[in-house]
Amino acid sequence: MTLLPTPRPAPATARDRRETFVATPVAGAAATLLWLAASAASAQTAPAPATATATAGDATLSTVTVDARAAAPQADVSGFGDLPLREVPLSATVIDSATLRATGARRLADLTQFDASVTDAYNSAGYWDYLTVRGFVLDNRFNYRREGLPISAETSIALDNKERVEILRGTSGIQAGTSAPGGLVNYVVKRPTERDLREVRAEVTGRGGVLGAVDLGGRFGIERQFGYRLNAAVENLKPRTFDLDGQRHLFSLAADWRVTRDSLFEAEVEYSKKTQPSQNGFSLLGNTLPAPVDPRLNLNNQRWSQPSVFEGLTGTLRFTQAIDANWRWSAQLGQQRLKSDDRLAYAFGCGAEGNFDRYCSDGTF
Repeated sequence: MTLLPTPRPAPATARDRRETFVATPVAGAAATLLWLAASAASAQTAPAPATATATAGDATLSTVTVDARAAAPQADVSGFGDLPLREVPLSATVIDSATLRATGARRLADLTQFDASVTDAYNSAGYWDYLTVRGFVLDNRFNYRREGLPISAETSIALDNKERVEILRGTSGIQAGTSAPGGLVNYVVKRPTERDLREVRAEVTGRGGVLGAVDLGGRFGIERQFGYRLNAAVENLKPRTFDLDGQRHLFSLAADWRVTRDSLFEAEVEYSKKTQPSQNGFSLLGNTLPAPVDPRLNLNNQRWSQPSVFEGLTGTLRFTQAIDANWRWSAQLGQQRLKSDDRLAYAFGCGAEGNFDRYCSDGTF
Protein backbone atom coordinates (compact mmCIF):
# COMPACT_ATOMS: atom_id res chain seq x y z
CA MET A 1 0.00 0.00 0.00
CA THR A 2 1.53 3.07 -1.13
CA LEU A 3 0.78 6.31 0.66
CA LEU A 4 0.62 9.26 -1.63
CA PRO A 5 0.87 12.77 -0.29
CA THR A 6 -2.32 14.79 -0.37
CA PRO A 7 -2.02 17.54 -2.95
CA ARG A 8 -2.28 21.09 -1.56
CA PRO A 9 -4.39 23.57 -3.44
CA ALA A 10 -2.60 26.24 -5.31
CA PRO A 11 -2.61 29.69 -3.73
CA ALA A 12 -5.40 31.83 -5.03
CA THR A 13 -4.53 34.76 -7.16
CA ALA A 14 -6.07 38.21 -6.92
CA ARG A 15 -8.43 37.34 -9.74
CA ASP A 16 -9.58 34.20 -8.04
CA ARG A 17 -9.67 35.49 -4.41
CA ARG A 18 -13.19 36.24 -3.39
CA GLU A 19 -14.66 36.76 0.07
CA THR A 20 -18.30 36.34 0.97
CA PHE A 21 -19.93 38.01 3.99
CA VAL A 22 -23.36 37.14 5.30
CA ALA A 23 -25.10 40.28 6.71
CA THR A 24 -27.00 39.73 9.92
CA PRO A 25 -29.68 42.30 11.09
CA VAL A 26 -27.32 43.79 13.67
CA ALA A 27 -24.51 44.05 11.19
CA GLY A 28 -26.83 45.74 8.63
CA ALA A 29 -27.95 48.38 11.09
CA ALA A 30 -24.40 49.15 12.12
CA ALA A 31 -23.35 49.52 8.49
CA THR A 32 -26.24 51.90 7.80
CA LEU A 33 -25.30 54.10 10.76
CA LEU A 34 -21.70 54.25 9.65
CA TRP A 35 -22.77 55.25 6.12
CA LEU A 36 -25.01 58.05 7.38
CA ALA A 37 -22.31 59.42 9.65
CA ALA A 38 -19.83 59.43 6.79
CA SER A 39 -22.30 61.21 4.52
CA ALA A 40 -22.98 63.93 7.13
CA ALA A 41 -19.28 64.49 7.69
CA SER A 42 -18.74 64.75 3.96
CA ALA A 43 -21.58 67.27 3.61
CA GLN A 44 -20.15 69.47 6.38
CA THR A 45 -16.62 69.49 5.03
CA ALA A 46 -17.36 69.75 1.33
CA PRO A 47 -17.56 73.39 0.12
CA ALA A 48 -20.78 74.44 -1.62
CA PRO A 49 -20.44 75.09 -5.31
CA ALA A 50 -20.26 78.79 -6.15
CA THR A 51 -22.88 78.39 -8.84
CA ALA A 52 -25.38 76.55 -6.65
CA THR A 53 -28.76 78.24 -6.62
CA ALA A 54 -31.88 77.49 -4.61
CA THR A 55 -35.06 76.67 -6.37
CA ALA A 56 -38.61 77.12 -5.26
CA GLY A 57 -39.00 73.41 -4.62
CA ASP A 58 -35.92 73.08 -2.36
CA ALA A 59 -37.67 74.55 0.73
CA THR A 60 -41.21 75.39 1.81
CA LEU A 61 -41.59 78.46 4.02
CA SER A 62 -44.22 78.58 6.71
CA THR A 63 -47.21 80.88 6.19
CA VAL A 64 -46.97 84.28 7.89
CA THR A 65 -50.25 86.08 8.66
CA VAL A 66 -50.24 89.79 9.53
CA ASP A 67 -53.34 91.25 11.16
CA ALA A 68 -53.78 95.05 11.45
CA ARG A 69 -56.60 97.49 11.95
CA ALA A 70 -57.03 101.21 11.45
CA ALA A 71 -56.20 103.47 14.35
CA ALA A 72 -59.16 104.11 16.61
CA PRO A 73 -60.62 107.59 16.10
CA GLN A 74 -60.18 110.17 18.82
CA ALA A 75 -62.10 113.37 19.51
CA ASP A 76 -60.43 116.42 21.02
CA VAL A 77 -63.85 117.77 21.90
CA SER A 78 -64.26 115.00 24.47
CA GLY A 79 -61.80 116.61 26.86
CA PHE A 80 -59.92 113.33 27.43
CA GLY A 81 -56.84 114.13 25.36
CA ASP A 82 -55.58 111.45 22.99
CA LEU A 83 -57.71 108.60 24.34
CA PRO A 84 -59.63 106.76 21.60
CA LEU A 85 -63.39 107.12 21.57
CA ARG A 86 -63.94 103.53 22.65
CA GLU A 87 -62.29 104.32 25.99
CA VAL A 88 -64.14 107.53 26.92
CA PRO A 89 -67.62 107.74 28.52
CA LEU A 90 -69.39 109.69 25.80
CA SER A 91 -70.87 109.36 22.33
CA ALA A 92 -69.28 111.16 19.40
CA THR A 93 -68.87 110.98 15.63
CA VAL A 94 -65.58 111.80 13.89
CA ILE A 95 -65.65 112.66 10.18
CA ASP A 96 -62.18 112.76 8.65
CA SER A 97 -60.99 114.74 5.63
CA ALA A 98 -61.02 111.71 3.32
CA THR A 99 -64.72 111.16 4.03
CA LEU A 100 -65.50 114.85 3.57
CA ARG A 101 -63.74 114.86 0.21
CA ALA A 102 -65.26 111.59 -1.00
CA THR A 103 -68.81 112.72 -0.22
CA GLY A 104 -68.41 116.25 -1.54
CA ALA A 105 -69.31 117.87 1.80
CA ARG A 106 -69.02 121.66 1.57
CA ARG A 107 -70.95 123.07 4.50
CA LEU A 108 -72.27 122.28 7.95
CA ALA A 109 -75.61 121.01 6.65
CA ASP A 110 -73.81 118.30 4.64
CA LEU A 111 -72.67 116.60 7.87
CA THR A 112 -76.14 115.26 8.58
CA GLN A 113 -75.51 112.32 6.24
CA PHE A 114 -72.94 110.82 8.63
CA ASP A 115 -75.04 110.48 11.80
CA ALA A 116 -78.69 109.53 12.16
CA SER A 117 -79.05 111.64 15.32
CA VAL A 118 -77.91 114.81 13.53
CA THR A 119 -80.33 116.76 11.32
CA ASP A 120 -80.42 120.28 9.95
CA ALA A 121 -82.65 122.88 11.56
CA TYR A 122 -82.06 125.49 8.85
CA ASN A 123 -80.19 124.94 5.61
CA SER A 124 -81.16 127.72 3.22
CA ALA A 125 -78.50 128.40 0.62
CA GLY A 126 -76.71 131.71 1.06
CA TYR A 127 -77.00 131.66 4.86
CA TRP A 128 -75.33 129.91 7.78
CA ASP A 129 -76.58 126.49 8.84
CA TYR A 130 -78.16 125.24 12.06
CA LEU A 131 -77.82 121.67 13.31
CA THR A 132 -80.12 119.63 15.52
CA VAL A 133 -78.51 116.89 17.64
CA ARG A 134 -80.80 114.41 19.38
CA GLY A 135 -83.72 116.77 18.92
CA PHE A 136 -82.02 119.89 20.34
CA VAL A 137 -81.03 122.79 18.07
CA LEU A 138 -77.40 123.76 18.65
CA ASP A 139 -76.71 127.38 19.48
CA ASN A 140 -74.32 128.78 16.87
CA ARG A 141 -72.88 131.15 19.47
CA PHE A 142 -71.96 128.61 22.17
CA ASN A 143 -71.98 125.05 20.81
CA TYR A 144 -69.16 125.27 18.29
CA ARG A 145 -65.41 124.88 18.69
CA ARG A 146 -62.39 125.26 16.46
CA GLU A 147 -59.21 123.55 17.61
CA GLY A 148 -61.02 123.12 20.92
CA LEU A 149 -61.54 126.87 21.40
CA PRO A 150 -64.98 128.57 21.33
CA ILE A 151 -66.00 130.27 18.08
CA SER A 152 -69.12 131.78 16.60
CA ALA A 153 -70.72 129.69 13.86
CA GLU A 154 -72.96 132.54 12.68
CA THR A 155 -71.05 132.56 9.42
CA SER A 156 -70.17 130.25 6.54
CA ILE A 157 -67.41 127.83 7.63
CA ALA A 158 -65.46 126.13 4.84
CA LEU A 159 -64.42 122.48 5.15
CA ASP A 160 -61.57 122.42 2.61
CA ASN A 161 -58.86 122.95 5.26
CA LYS A 162 -60.39 120.77 7.98
CA GLU A 163 -58.64 117.56 8.97
CA ARG A 164 -61.77 116.31 10.70
CA VAL A 165 -65.05 117.41 12.21
CA GLU A 166 -66.07 116.05 15.61
CA ILE A 167 -69.69 115.91 16.74
CA LEU A 168 -70.29 115.28 20.43
CA ARG A 169 -73.77 113.90 21.04
CA GLY A 170 -75.41 114.53 24.38
CA THR A 171 -75.30 117.01 27.23
CA SER A 172 -72.39 119.39 26.66
CA GLY A 173 -72.50 121.49 29.83
CA ILE A 174 -69.25 120.03 31.20
CA GLN A 175 -67.30 120.94 28.06
CA ALA A 176 -69.10 124.15 27.06
CA GLY A 177 -70.83 125.60 30.10
CA THR A 178 -73.90 127.58 29.06
CA SER A 179 -74.99 126.07 25.76
CA ALA A 180 -77.76 124.08 24.12
CA PRO A 181 -77.96 120.53 25.52
CA GLY A 182 -77.74 118.71 22.18
CA GLY A 183 -73.96 118.49 21.93
CA LEU A 184 -70.91 120.18 20.44
CA VAL A 185 -69.24 120.52 17.04
CA ASN A 186 -65.46 120.89 16.87
CA TYR A 187 -63.45 121.75 13.73
CA VAL A 188 -59.84 120.49 13.57
CA VAL A 189 -57.66 122.12 10.90
CA LYS A 190 -55.04 120.42 8.74
CA ARG A 191 -51.47 120.53 10.04
CA PRO A 192 -48.06 120.11 8.34
CA THR A 193 -47.27 116.68 6.95
CA GLU A 194 -44.10 114.63 7.41
CA ARG A 195 -43.85 113.84 3.71
CA ASP A 196 -44.22 116.33 0.90
CA LEU A 197 -47.85 116.72 -0.17
CA ARG A 198 -48.89 118.14 -3.54
CA GLU A 199 -52.58 117.84 -4.33
CA VAL A 200 -54.68 119.71 -6.88
CA ARG A 201 -58.41 119.08 -7.11
CA ALA A 202 -61.07 120.24 -9.58
CA GLU A 203 -64.79 119.48 -9.54
CA VAL A 204 -67.69 120.41 -11.81
CA THR A 205 -71.38 120.20 -10.89
CA GLY A 206 -74.29 119.42 -13.16
CA ARG A 207 -75.38 123.07 -13.36
CA GLY A 208 -71.91 124.35 -14.19
CA GLY A 209 -70.51 125.06 -10.74
CA VAL A 210 -66.72 124.79 -10.67
CA LEU A 211 -64.39 124.16 -7.73
CA GLY A 212 -60.60 124.45 -7.79
CA ALA A 213 -58.50 123.61 -4.71
CA VAL A 214 -54.86 122.99 -3.81
CA ASP A 215 -53.40 121.27 -0.74
CA LEU A 216 -49.65 121.60 -0.16
CA GLY A 217 -47.63 120.38 2.80
CA GLY A 218 -44.21 119.26 3.91
CA ARG A 219 -41.15 120.06 6.00
CA PHE A 220 -37.86 121.89 5.45
CA GLY A 221 -34.76 123.00 7.31
CA ILE A 222 -31.48 121.35 8.19
CA GLU A 223 -33.21 118.98 10.60
CA ARG A 224 -36.64 119.37 8.98
CA GLN A 225 -37.71 121.32 12.01
CA PHE A 226 -40.07 123.62 10.08
CA GLY A 227 -43.37 122.45 8.61
CA TYR A 228 -46.14 124.02 6.55
CA ARG A 229 -49.62 123.22 5.22
CA LEU A 230 -51.31 125.49 2.70
CA ASN A 231 -54.89 125.19 1.49
CA ALA A 232 -56.60 127.38 -1.07
CA ALA A 233 -59.99 126.98 -2.73
CA VAL A 234 -62.13 128.96 -5.14
CA GLU A 235 -65.64 127.90 -6.08
CA ASN A 236 -68.28 129.26 -8.43
CA LEU A 237 -71.58 128.34 -6.76
CA LYS A 238 -74.48 127.29 -8.98
CA PRO A 239 -77.12 125.45 -6.90
CA ARG A 240 -80.32 123.99 -8.28
CA THR A 241 -82.39 126.91 -6.94
CA PHE A 242 -82.89 129.73 -9.40
CA ASP A 243 -81.12 133.07 -8.90
CA LEU A 244 -78.77 131.77 -6.21
CA ASP A 245 -75.42 131.86 -8.01
CA GLY A 246 -72.50 132.97 -5.87
CA GLN A 247 -68.80 132.62 -5.12
CA ARG A 248 -66.63 131.59 -2.21
CA HIS A 249 -62.91 131.82 -1.47
CA LEU A 250 -60.67 130.21 1.12
CA PHE A 251 -57.01 130.62 2.03
CA SER A 252 -55.39 128.97 5.04
CA LEU A 253 -51.82 128.42 6.21
CA ALA A 254 -50.63 126.26 9.10
CA ALA A 255 -46.99 126.13 10.22
CA ASP A 256 -45.00 124.63 13.07
CA TRP A 257 -41.50 124.79 14.53
CA ARG A 258 -39.90 121.94 16.41
CA VAL A 259 -37.89 124.07 18.80
CA THR A 260 -36.39 121.02 20.52
CA ARG A 261 -37.19 117.34 20.58
CA ASP A 262 -39.81 117.96 23.25
CA SER A 263 -41.03 121.46 22.33
CA LEU A 264 -43.39 122.36 19.49
CA PHE A 265 -44.71 125.77 18.44
CA GLU A 266 -47.71 125.89 16.04
CA ALA A 267 -49.51 128.72 14.28
CA GLU A 268 -52.33 128.77 11.74
CA VAL A 269 -54.60 131.34 10.10
CA GLU A 270 -57.67 131.04 7.88
CA TYR A 271 -59.44 133.60 5.73
CA SER A 272 -62.74 132.88 3.99
CA LYS A 273 -65.37 134.86 2.13
CA LYS A 274 -68.67 133.77 0.67
CA THR A 275 -71.03 135.86 -1.45
CA GLN A 276 -74.42 134.42 -2.38
CA PRO A 277 -78.08 135.45 -2.39
CA SER A 278 -80.35 133.71 0.07
CA GLN A 279 -83.75 132.11 -0.22
CA ASN A 280 -86.78 132.38 2.03
CA GLY A 281 -89.58 129.87 2.36
CA PHE A 282 -93.25 129.94 1.38
CA SER A 283 -96.17 130.61 3.71
CA LEU A 284 -99.92 130.21 4.01
CA LEU A 285 -102.23 131.93 1.53
CA GLY A 286 -104.54 133.44 4.09
CA ASN A 287 -106.00 130.37 5.81
CA THR A 288 -105.27 128.03 2.89
CA LEU A 289 -102.30 125.78 2.35
CA PRO A 290 -100.58 126.65 -0.94
CA ALA A 291 -100.43 124.12 -3.74
CA PRO A 292 -97.12 122.33 -4.23
CA VAL A 293 -94.57 124.79 -5.61
CA ASP A 294 -91.37 124.36 -7.53
CA PRO A 295 -88.61 124.08 -4.87
CA ARG A 296 -86.21 125.79 -7.25
CA LEU A 297 -88.23 129.01 -7.17
CA ASN A 298 -86.56 131.88 -5.31
CA LEU A 299 -88.66 134.83 -4.14
CA ASN A 300 -85.54 136.82 -3.27
CA ASN A 301 -84.82 137.64 -6.91
CA GLN A 302 -85.86 141.29 -7.01
CA ARG A 303 -83.85 143.76 -9.04
CA TRP A 304 -82.94 145.60 -5.86
CA SER A 305 -81.94 142.42 -3.97
CA GLN A 306 -78.30 142.08 -2.92
CA PRO A 307 -76.40 138.93 -1.97
CA SER A 308 -75.40 138.13 1.59
CA VAL A 309 -71.68 138.38 2.33
CA PHE A 310 -69.92 136.36 5.05
CA GLU A 311 -66.28 137.15 5.71
CA GLY A 312 -64.12 135.65 8.44
CA LEU A 313 -60.53 135.71 9.70
CA THR A 314 -59.59 133.11 12.32
CA GLY A 315 -56.26 131.98 13.75
CA THR A 316 -54.63 130.15 16.66
CA LEU A 317 -51.24 129.88 18.37
CA ARG A 318 -50.23 126.84 20.40
CA PHE A 319 -47.12 125.78 22.30
CA THR A 320 -46.70 122.19 23.47
CA GLN A 321 -44.03 120.93 25.86
CA ALA A 322 -43.47 117.26 26.62
CA ILE A 323 -42.66 116.56 30.29
CA ASP A 324 -41.96 112.84 29.87
CA ALA A 325 -43.17 109.96 27.75
CA ASN A 326 -46.69 110.14 29.19
CA TRP A 327 -47.23 113.78 30.15
CA ARG A 328 -47.21 117.07 28.29
CA TRP A 329 -48.68 120.52 28.75
CA SER A 330 -49.82 123.08 26.19
CA ALA A 331 -50.94 126.70 26.00
CA GLN A 332 -53.24 127.91 23.23
CA LEU A 333 -54.58 131.26 22.06
CA GLY A 334 -57.24 131.86 19.39
CA GLN A 335 -58.98 134.82 17.80
CA GLN A 336 -61.87 135.19 15.37
CA ARG A 337 -63.14 138.21 13.46
CA LEU A 338 -66.38 137.97 11.50
CA LYS A 339 -68.21 140.35 9.22
CA SER A 340 -71.67 139.30 8.07
CA ASP A 341 -73.90 141.32 5.73
CA ASP A 342 -77.24 139.57 5.98
CA ARG A 343 -79.26 140.99 3.11
CA LEU A 344 -82.07 138.48 3.03
CA ALA A 345 -85.38 140.04 1.92
CA TYR A 346 -88.25 138.06 3.46
CA ALA A 347 -91.50 137.87 1.54
CA PHE A 348 -93.72 137.92 4.59
CA GLY A 349 -97.00 139.41 5.91
CA CYS A 350 -100.27 140.74 4.49
CA GLY A 351 -101.18 144.22 5.62
CA ALA A 352 -104.41 144.34 3.61
CA GLU A 353 -105.93 141.45 5.60
CA GLY A 354 -104.20 142.17 8.87
CA ASN A 355 -102.27 138.91 8.81
CA PHE A 356 -98.58 139.52 9.36
CA ASP A 357 -97.59 135.89 9.79
CA ARG A 358 -98.68 134.70 6.31
CA TYR A 359 -99.28 135.80 2.74
CA CYS A 360 -102.52 137.30 1.48
CA SER A 361 -105.25 135.01 0.20
CA ASP A 362 -104.46 135.94 -3.39
CA GLY A 363 -100.75 135.16 -2.93
CA THR A 364 -99.53 138.74 -2.61
CA PHE A 365 -97.36 139.90 0.24
